[in-house]
This record gives sequence, C-alpha cells and structure tokens, in this order.
Amino acid sequence: MTTVLFAHDGYILSTNEGIYSDAYNNKIVERYFNIADNVVFLVRTRPSDSQYQMLNKINVKNFNIESVENFKTLKGILKYHAVIDIVKQKVQKSDYIIARIPSDLGYLAALYAKFYKKRYLVEVVGCPWDSYNNHSICGKLIAPYYYLIQKKIVKRAPYAVYVTNEFLQSRYPCMGKSISCSDVEIENMDEAVLARRIKKIKASDMNQLVFGTLGPLNMKYKGYDTVIKAIAKLNSEGYSYKYCIVGSGDPSWLSSIIHKYYANSFVKILPSMPHKKVFEWLDSIDIYVQPSKTEGMPRALIEAMSMGVPSIGSNIGGIPELLGNLLIFKRSSAKGLSKCILNITKDELERTGKENFYKATKYTNTILEKRRTDFYKLFTFDESSQ
Repeated sequence: MTTVLFAHDGYILSTNEGIYSDAYNNKIVERYFNIADNVVFLVRTRPSDSQYQMLNKINVKNFNIESVENFKTLKGILKYHAVIDIVKQKVQKSDYIIARIPSDLGYLAALYAKFYKKRYLVEVVGCPWDSYNNHSICGKLIAPYYYLIQKKIVKRAPYAVYVTNEFLQSRYPCMGKSISCSDVEIENMDEAVLARRIKKIKASDMNQLVFGTLGPLNMKYKGYDTVIKAIAKLNSEGYSYKYCIVGSGDPSWLSSIIHKYYANSFVKILPSMPHKKVFEWLDSIDIYVQPSKTEGMPRALIEAMSMGVPSIGSNIGGIPELLGNLLIFKRSSAKGLSKCILNITKDELERTGKENFYKATKYTNTILEKRRTDFYKLFTFDESSQ
C-alpha cells in the first residue's frame, strides 16, 4: 500500500460528525488516489465554527488528516519547531509528496522530500510576493523572503503543476517537467444555464445590478474594499447597485470597511456554503467581480464564467488570461472599476456572458482531470527522475 502526502496551509475541522473544510472537498481528495492507495492531508486545524455544517464534508475512504495548530500566530510561532518535526516524520513515512505552494507546510514538505529523496511534486497556486505585499507592513517586509524561497523551490522541483497558463510560470519557472492545470471543478456544462442567463440579462435593470464575489472574508488582498468604495460612489450618483460577498473567516475588517463607506444598505455578507449552493448563488447575481490585489488563477471566477455570469476583474495574476481588456481594471483602483461598470451595456453583458460560458468549457473536469491524471502517471512512473 502506497501513501501520498499532501501539504498545504489550508484548514480542516475534525468533529464527531466528520471532517469539514472550506478549502478542500471530496473531489480534491479523490484526485490524489491516482497517485497512491492512501491519501494524507497535512494541514492546519480549523478553529471551531458553529456553522461548520455549511462547509464541505469530506467522507472518503483511505483518507487521513494530520493537522497542526495555526503556526502563523504569536503562540504558534513558539511551537514552529514541533511543526517541522511533524513534517519530517510525515514526509519520511510517505511514498509521494504533493506540496501546494505558497504555504509554509508546502515549502517544508518540498524541502524535506528533496532531503529524504522522496518523489515530490509542487502545485503552484499563487504568488507570495503579491500576497504579502498587499497584506500589511509586516507582509511587505517578509515578501522578498517568501518570493525567493518559492522561486528556489519551484526551480529545482522535478515536477510542477501551475494553475495559470502564463503568469506563475513566468515568475516562478521550473527546470523540471510541468503542466498548466487549473484547480477549478466544473461539471459537464449545460446550454440551458446560458439560456437562463441571457434571459436574466435581457430582463435586468442596468441601474440596479447585483455584484458578487466569493472569497475569505478576512483576507484584505481579496480587494473587497475596492468594490465597496466604487459602488458607494456610484450609488451616491443615483445608481442602486448591490454587492454580495460569500465566504468564511473573521468579518471584522470587512465590517469596518462597510461602516467607513456607509454601505450597510447595499453590501450583504453571506457565510461559506457547500459547493452546490455556490452555483445556485452565482445564478442569482448579475455581475461577478474578482477585485483581488494578488491572485493565481481564481477558481471562483471560472466557476462564475461557467454559469454565463458577466465578470470584471483586476489586472493581476491569471485574471487577464480569462477576461477581455474592457473588463479589466487596475488593481486597487475604485475609479477604474467604476469606469468598467459604467461602460458595460446590456449588449455587452450578453456578449460577455456567452463568451465566458464557452471559455469555461476549457476548464471542465473531463478535460482537466485527463490532463492532470496523465501528468500524475508521469510523476509516479517516470524513471528518468530517479
């Protein structure tokens, strides 16, 4: 029996009723059974949440978790040596290592996989330089360190899976074998979904559009403040736009932004929801906004596109790879976002809705899973890497 270890800083909550997560689900876990008989996730312990049943429940056979305390707190930093010991032990006991980065657990797993001569693969899902630079003053100080760490780890990795087609590859090149394969999960797409969206667009009131974004509520780099500022300004000029944000995490910072712009009347926060419910929610909004200040290839944006939802996004990461220039605004620019919104006509909504739907067909599970599975076969059986 072989074992594959997946290492990442995401969260998992283990309860008497089962295992729950907003970062992972059954399908993500199941893909690694193409590599080994047993799958172990080395992740962080998610804080207890009374609404945990709204998260994804993971109930897969031969799946185990090894969770560590959140080491990105003052208390956790003091226990970082214990985390290192756990990573060492788990890497030594595993046959294959999947290091999802940027993440401390992913970096450590890759480093020890190389040290113990284990076959390993890195999943490059984001850019730490952009992430930390847009996080805080402290983040700006450590951004160069994490940038160099990731650059070094990816460069010497024998295998790499990138979620973007160009952006992450250009910033973190790999000397080994690599593919581009988004982490999105789009089921077989139905033309009826697009027909329903077109009907919704035709009946919409362009002065009362509903915008939406999916993402962690406590992550400032997701750019919610840019959208709130833009819509507050437009509403003061006579529009009646609304903005809905769906996600988990502490909403304190977001609440302060809502208060700052007197946005309680037009901003709504919804808790994280099961994946199927996400698509129902996407069907209810008029325009999806990806205002991130840092991003790899945004899974939520592709999911919105698969529902034919017209979308707008910032000019960073893999977002420009998905959207046309007219739908892109400069990162953190409320003025730029406002201009995008005002330039969109009903005809433009219909055109981009159709364009998004057909572009998303390239990201269906059938296509991506085959590409990923073929690469996993190379990863597990390629004798040249020994």
